[in-house]
Amino acid sequence: MKSDSTSFFGRLFAILLMSVCIYGFANAEPKKVVLIEEFTGTWCPPCGSSGKPMMAQILEAHPNDVIGVELHVSNGDPFEIPENLTLAGTFGVSGVPCATVDRTYNLAGTGAMVGYVPSWTAMVNEALSKPAKVDVKLFYTINKSSRNLTANIEATFAEAASGNFNFNVFITEDDLIYDQAGVGPNYHHKHVMRDMLGDVWGTSGKIPSTVGIGQTYKHTYNFTIPAGWNIDNLNFIGVVQEYDATYADVKKILNCVRGTEGQPDLEFTCTAGQETSVKGVGVPAQREFEIKNLTNSQRTYTINVTKSSRTPSNWDATVILPGGAKKTSKDGILTEELIINAGANKNVTLQLTPGDMIGIGDAEISVKEKGNPSGTEGKGSLTIASAEIDKFQVIDDAADGAKSLGPTITNSGNTGYFDINADEFIPIYSQFNKLNTVVWTLGEEGKISDEEASSIKSIIDGGTPLLISGALSVPEMELSSPSLMYKIGCSWGGDCYQGESSSWNFSIVGYPNDPITDGFDKTFRKDHWITQAIDINNPKTIPILKHKFADTVVAVRSEVSKARIVLIGFNPIIITNITARNNLIGNSLKWLNGIGPKIASSVSELDFGDVAVNSEVDKTFDIENTGEETLNITEMTVDWEDSDNFLVVSPSLPASIQPGMSETVTIRFKPADPFGYDANMNIKSNAVNGNELIVNLKGNGTAAGAGAKIESNLQSVEFGEVPINLPHESIVEISNTGDQPLNIASTNIQSNTGGIFEVVSPASYPVTVQPAAKLDIKVKFAPSEKIAYTGTLEINSNATNGNKLTVPLNGTGGNAVGVNDDDLSSISLSAGPNPFSARTNIKYTVAGNGGMVDISVIDARGMVISRLVSKNLPAGEYSQVFDAKGLSSGMYYVIGKINGKSVQLPIVIEK
Repeated sequence: MKSDSTSFFGRLFAILLMSVCIYGFANAEPKKVVLIEEFTGTWCPPCGSSGKPMMAQILEAHPNDVIGVELHVSNGDPFEIPENLTLAGTFGVSGVPCATVDRTYNLAGTGAMVGYVPSWTAMVNEALSKPAKVDVKLFYTINKSSRNLTANIEATFAEAASGNFNFNVFITEDDLIYDQAGVGPNYHHKHVMRDMLGDVWGTSGKIPSTVGIGQTYKHTYNFTIPAGWNIDNLNFIGVVQEYDATYADVKKILNCVRGTEGQPDLEFTCTAGQETSVKGVGVPAQREFEIKNLTNSQRTYTINVTKSSRTPSNWDATVILPGGAKKTSKDGILTEELIINAGANKNVTLQLTPGDMIGIGDAEISVKEKGNPSGTEGKGSLTIASAEIDKFQVIDDAADGAKSLGPTITNSGNTGYFDINADEFIPIYSQFNKLNTVVWTLGEEGKISDEEASSIKSIIDGGTPLLISGALSVPEMELSSPSLMYKIGCSWGGDCYQGESSSWNFSIVGYPNDPITDGFDKTFRKDHWITQAIDINNPKTIPILKHKFADTVVAVRSEVSKARIVLIGFNPIIITNITARNNLIGNSLKWLNGIGPKIASSVSELDFGDVAVNSEVDKTFDIENTGEETLNITEMTVDWEDSDNFLVVSPSLPASIQPGMSETVTIRFKPADPFGYDANMNIKSNAVNGNELIVNLKGNGTAAGAGAKIESNLQSVEFGEVPINLPHESIVEISNTGDQPLNIASTNIQSNTGGIFEVVSPASYPVTVQPAAKLDIKVKFAPSEKIAYTGTLEINSNATNGNKLTVPLNGTGGNAVGVNDDDLSSISLSAGPNPFSARTNIKYTVAGNGGMVDISVIDARGMVISRLVSKNLPAGEYSQVFDAKGLSSGMYYVIGKINGKSVQLPIVIEK
């Protein structure tokens, strides 16, 4: 693997730009041929004047891509056969002319199985836009003397699939002369259905219910052509169809082909190698093919090797010829020739080698006799996905025209996703180094096979975040694998009929504070399927979308299993508001990957200790936003039975916390009765790591007059005159005169000049004083000027005789001891940024001879917030980071002192 910067940025560039819609390798796909079946009648004037001309127009426009069939019905029509009536009854035909295209529901918005003449062109065009699931070949021979038909039909599947797949051969006849109402007598009727050799729904049991990519199945029909049919005017159509006995719209024609008279002249078989694999840079994948000449003479075959349009440009496609010669296609096209004797065979190898551009690529090999355009063509393909890919959108509805969410994913700010078909993804997903995120898109018609359900469970068990969406996603997962729904913590609740009206509109809303759907409120029109209800059966599964008027859940997010999962039970493409659709998918991906606001608390439990009945104590803790986006706090509630005893004092709600910042929460405990209290405080927000945070609140109410009591040995502390360079300390003795432990939560100094008075000890809080015990609180007075100073010592506790004891402080600065007036020492301050929200860097310069340096921060009341520096320093430049965590917005002051001299610097906190 290359490691130079050019190849790195090449890979990075490819990842950032590619959100490639992949519906398989275009050149390797089976040729799509559409079948249009027109219900008509010789007795029907509009059939002659509009139906037949429209059919002729479509067939002329698509001579190689569309096959037309006339199904004559009713009123004694001479060309009616029982199969035609069965189809008409099944598909709800109530008038002719009408047509079904590939027997598919709602083509071009018809809203039914059949469409009338004006819609035929749009129906055909939409059907042609869909890739074929299966390649169909039909070779036939007719013994004209015995009129015996032998038809060999073959199906090679281009994708893995599950269902009831059947073979069929239709026989139609041209130039049947009979009157046509609306046109006249002696009309030449064309492509009239004569027989269906597999009956209406095909021959079952020849194709298994589960098929894999590249698997081929064959069947032979033998039929005696009735004497009244003109053999020279007959057409033979090979059909592979899907059949479901319950649903009329699951009786589709998967693909069809015009029969070729004679036998194939070439047999092309894969003998070794996987069609799809995962490879790193420079590691090739290959498949081996055998080419067999089925004729009785030597033939020259043309070999073409091509790369698909989605293949990165620096990937190489190579063919290894017999004898080992290698021919490489760098520009996407390679042509070689190979001579094979009659009945002989030769082997070739198709190889694809990834370059350093990350992506998904394909190589195709096609073999055909040189100069024989009608000869049999053999095709094989090879697909590689880069091992470095870690984000996929899996398209599970490609064959039924699903629209990729790729543009929505990209427009929501998410890059590096690669689109891949489910049948391509399933065999290889376990080979990737590490999957970051998978988006599984079922669109409007996508279904989940047992194999796909097993793959999804493995992805979840591997811890890969997963977004699943689709009109049938919920019932399909329930039916294919109930244990899969158990992993998500929900089950299928059945159909929800909201919007099942003439307008087909329904309204979906999100949930307040939800990190994905907060504020979502949109009305849109259903496509084919009504919405499916989701029943939640696990507390770790959260509803995120519901019907506005039916209150039925249609989308959830889950953390039941190892991976985060979002399940949207409808097709997001039907959300016509582009911004709303982008936000829904973008927010889902953010939540899946834990991107967004995140909430953290400085405590999980707040214990107030003993508090006398009807008195109150305040305690604080911090809420921090550790995420990447703004955290919005919308609710702070306490269990209702304790809401009168624990009160949220601050902050005011709603409150917003920027990334990296915090907010101080103040809780007040006011017990009403003498017993223990235990409650939960619920904090609701838009945090992606949990939009409900719980902090446990505890406290013990004590009887009035009982409990801890606080007393001081001093009514005030009088320091007297103290030299400005010689601080003095005094002790305040605190006694617990009650019968319960006294818990001192904190001490504060209130002063008009910050930093002059300071509590030296205890060094940390809380401090517990047992009944009849005492505690010394040491206070230091360090005057900086020869003036009078006053302050107040505040002692906060759980004392029942007052939870805040105050002791006045007084002192005067006197002449310095041993310091000459010509002392040149000084200090200067600066701070940046200023104003600031979280942290600022305080720079200070010590000049002159240096000395004892004290730097502290006080609030506007003169209370010391933080002591930053207290040490002897020589002259020089210094810095100290000040963290404003837990502080509210406002004006504060940095106080710098050296040898009795002081300066102050205003700083502003903005949150």
